[in-house]
This record gives sequence, C-alpha cells and structure tokens, in this order.
Amino acid sequence: MELEIIYRDERFIAINKPAGLLVHRSAIVQGYSPDQIHIDYPVKAQLDKYSPNKRQNGITDLSTLAKCELKIANERYEKSRYSLVELRPQTGRRHQLRYHMKHISHPIIGDPKYGKIEHNQIFKNHFECHRLLLASIGLSFTHPFTQKDQELHCLPNDDFLSVAAHLGWEDLIKAKFLI
Repeated sequence: MELEIIYRDERFIAINKPAGLLVHRSAIVQGYSPDQIHIDYPVKAQLDKYSPNKRQNGITDLSTLAKCELKIANERYEKSRYSLVELRPQTGRRHQLRYHMKHISHPIIGDPKYGKIEHNQIFKNHFECHRLLLASIGLSFTHPFTQKDQELHCLPNDDFLSVAAHLGWEDLIKAKFLI
C-alpha cells in the first residue's frame, strides 16, 4: 500500500490515512444533529483493553456543517435525514467518536457496531456505500521541536466524496478542508 505524504520535515512525517486505520474526524450521520455540542461522556472500559478496568473520560466537540433530507422511507418516517458533521476529539479513546455519536442518537452511517442497520442499508442500496462514513481530514498540533502551530488537511477518499456528492456536500467539503 502506497501512502500519500502530506507533511514531512527532519523530525516526523504525516500521511493521508487510508480508510480502515485509526483516527477519524468528519462523518455522515443519521438525523439532523445539533449545530454545536460538547459531548463529555465516559467511554466504556471494554472498548479499550489497554485502559484500567473503569470508564474512561471521553470528550468530543461536534459542529454540524450541512443537513439534508432524502425522499427515502425508513423504519419510522417517509423521509430520511442526515447530517455532515465535523468531530474534534479532545481525548483519544478507542471507538470514541462512534460511541459518542450513538450516545447522542446520531450514529455514523456504515457503522456495523453502533449504527442503525436500516440506514446503513439505505446507503448500500442507493449510493453503493459499503463502509463507515468517517474520515480523517485534518490535524492540528504544536510541532514538538519548533513549537509552531501546524495544520494539515487532506480530502477524504473517493468513496466518502461520492456519497457527499450525492447529498450535495462535495463542494462544501473541498472548500472547508482544503485551505
């Protein structure tokens, strides 16, 4: 597997992380999510086998970037609603973003563990999407040696962009995350 390098200096390297590896930030979720929310909800210990046997602090900030309604019936309604959200984890627990989105009743589309099967099926059938719609598209940090603030950005992969295009969000994603 060849990895796209988005930043390199003499001390470290940053790559465009392919789907399936850890650390995510933007997602397409079920329902109309709140415009802004600070989620401070412990993550269950069994989600992280390396943690002490207790709940671990889990903090995530969410901003809703866009919303849409599809004329596709679901289990309770004649139409289905979805949101494009930006997630900023303040802690790094295993499955934290997926668990937090389920906790606030806006599970990430394509999530086989915490998502809703019916909505995942809608995206498989209508958009040929067979993956978790969660993408790492930005990273902000203080460089450990120069002490300068760094911001790195990259587009999500083609699968994510294809679904975003069907929902009318592709240009928004490109404008927001490619500065």
